Parts: sequence; C-alpha cells; structure tokens
Amino acid sequence: MSVDTHLKGKNIAPYRRVRKDDVTLFLHPELVRFAGAANLYVGRKFVRTRLMVELEHQHTPSCRH
Repeated sequence: MSVDTHLKGKNIAPYRRVRKDDVTLFLHPELVRFAGAANLYVGRKFVRTRLMVELEHQHTPSCRH
C-alpha cells in the first residue's frame, strides 16, 4: 500500500472518501472492493507519528483465492 499526502493536480475522482474524525482517507476502488472494514491507528515511533491502516479482507468469488 502506498500513501500520498500531496493531492495537488491529482485526479481523486475515482477514489472513495472515508472520513474519521478530522482525517479524510481516499481509498482506491479495488481496495474498497476487497476490504470489509478498515481500522485506523495512530502510532508513535521515536519522534515520528505514523498513521496505520489495518484492513479486514472479505472472501468473495471475485478475489480468486
């Protein structure tokens, strides 16, 4: 998974917006299709603060595994 915090000039129309408190996430349609739920965590490691996302996968015929 990749994270991009710079949205200027990017086409975000196909992405699904998910808002949690004061954070807005833009999720790719393929990711939304295979995830049943997404859990957000904020963690600290030394001086940095990290946003972690844990996805719960739901098996469907389209996931092919």
